[in-house]
Amino acid sequence: MPRATECPFAPPPRLRRLQTERIRRVRLGDGSTPWLVTGYEHQKRLLADPHCSVDPTKLGYPYTKLSLREAAFRKGGLPSFLNLNDPEHARIRRMVVDSFTIKRIKALRTTVQRMADDFITVMLGGPKPADLVRSLTLPLPFLVICEMLGVPCQAHEFF
Repeated sequence: MPRATECPFAPPPRLRRLQTERIRRVRLGDGSTPWLVTGYEHQKRLLADPHCSVDPTKLGYPYTKLSLREAAFRKGGLPSFLNLNDPEHARIRRMVVDSFTIKRIKALRTTVQRMADDFITVMLGGPKPADLVRSLTLPLPFLVICEMLGVPCQAHEFF
């Protein structure tokens, strides 16, 4: 769905309209026609259903493009934490949950501010116009997560 030109990060206007319908069939780029569930209560029930899967290698996974389906099976290796179903997802989540408490996040405020200031300083000294996404909004959250998980900054490329 095309996004509005005013704000590329806002949901597409068509999706906003679909949200009022709660549930409907949609056609994806791979030719499949999965259900689009936009109603909060419906989503909540669906996400709690053990029959639903976030594993992209499972039959029926809704790919937006055929090339993404092919890549999922070609890639091999370990799936992303985000693409694991319980109980494996819960096991890994328990290992990192302490790093994401409110107390821990508040303690990182000064560090995050320094990181943001550094990225902005580099961006201001670089070519104009600056690319805010590439210069700030992509690297900053990633480095903050590295900091939260104790991954040394010099190892962030590997991580």
